[in-house]
Amino acid sequence: MSSADPAREVISDSPAPAAPTGTPQTRIWLILPAVQFAAFWAVWQWVAQRLVDIPENITGAVALFVAVGLVVRAVSRGEIAVPRMGIPIALMIAYAVSYPFVPPHIGAGLAMASIGFLLGSMMGAGIRAGLVGLLVLALPIIPSMQTHIGYPMRVAGAVVVSWWLHLLGFVVVPEGTCLRWGTNLVLIDEPCSGVKMLWSALVLSCALAGWSGLNGRRTLAAALGATAVVFAANILRETSLFLLQAVGRGTAEDPMHMFLGLAVFGVAAIAIAWMVSALAAPSLKAASTQGDCQAECAHDGPSNNRATSGKKPVLLAMLAVCAVAALVPLLPLTGGVDLGARAAFPGWPVEFDGAALTQLPLGSMERRYYSSMAGHVARFGDGHNQIVLRWLGARDPKFHLSERCYRAYGYTITRQPGLLDDQGRRWGVFDASLKGEKVRVRERVWDTNGQQWTDEAAFRWDMFWRRPVGPWWSATIVETTVP
Repeated sequence: MSSADPAREVISDSPAPAAPTGTPQTRIWLILPAVQFAAFWAVWQWVAQRLVDIPENITGAVALFVAVGLVVRAVSRGEIAVPRMGIPIALMIAYAVSYPFVPPHIGAGLAMASIGFLLGSMMGAGIRAGLVGLLVLALPIIPSMQTHIGYPMRVAGAVVVSWWLHLLGFVVVPEGTCLRWGTNLVLIDEPCSGVKMLWSALVLSCALAGWSGLNGRRTLAAALGATAVVFAANILRETSLFLLQAVGRGTAEDPMHMFLGLAVFGVAAIAIAWMVSALAAPSLKAASTQGDCQAECAHDGPSNNRATSGKKPVLLAMLAVCAVAALVPLLPLTGGVDLGARAAFPGWPVEFDGAALTQLPLGSMERRYYSSMAGHVARFGDGHNQIVLRWLGARDPKFHLSERCYRAYGYTITRQPGLLDDQGRRWGVFDASLKGEKVRVRERVWDTNGQQWTDEAAFRWDMFWRRPVGPWWSATIVETTVP
């Protein structure tokens, strides 16, 4: 060939097949991802804080480990290509422009995607899409997925599960993320949303796509197929769990819960592997032809030198954008989040559910996790239980329910079936244990318009998408006597 293939410009001044990792040109391109990584220092600060607040986010390391494995495999198999910097630059500009206005996980996603596209362009088109997906999934985003994806999955799951149960003879009515069965209220909670299964399935599909050399469109098809497989598998799991609860085996500690989850995901993983294999089969011949073309290009040293020198203006632009991305978090910028009008605080009630309230000092947990939030918080006793009341006059993205606080404080959480009291109010229920102490906690959020929420994902979904006016009340009742 007389010129370098623009799809993959290879750094090489000799026909040797091994990667010339000792040349100055190669060292420059290998340093570039490190410079880009340093520019996103604010993202890594956010990631570290998320890992401290929610230690279970460490599962993202699995996706990161697989992504590193794909990069090492690609480098060990051939030469490093001159990177294509157009898309990485565009994503970095989007990160810098949107930084003051979007939630941190959106900015982190843009940062990881930019790194993935840069590395992927150096390793070859066959790894790029899978690598981008793995790097984004490596972020601590499962809590955000629970809010923006998990909640609608639970609502849709409740509707579909109710259809199946009707066919089996159960009179079940879906109510949001709950299933009303007679006087029983079965909550499809976050662990049953299927989000963790979806995250695992996406990691699997991206890993197999990168390993098989799927292009962007086929990788996207694999990810969409994995999502459909997981939704169907989770419907099967939710239906089975309802039937277990119907026969008196509805506790989360029941081994059948874990067995069903593992069995369903095992079947889903087999289906995803088969699907990726089917998507990879038609591209094997094309990949072989492209490999022959790349081998010819690798021997065309002068053309590659010209391509490398032509990258210098783009390289300078890349470095300039990296500098801007690094400086933006240091600027005194404020976001444009509209929290809505603030209502006037009406004061604390003197009784709750007919029992007189006695205000108590805030405990260490309330001082640590609630005092920094907007609104008001107070702790009361009614002679039997402790009651933490919160009032929120305007939307606040930091507002969350108490289960997250208990987890962060070190308690072991065991979800319990939802409660429907005599007044028709729904309550989320969980047991919390720490150093021999065990309490049962029930909580709910409601507004003056009759809406109520029993889990954080549902509340945060409405705050983000429906943007109700408020104000809102939250009650957390701590029972020291656990059945």
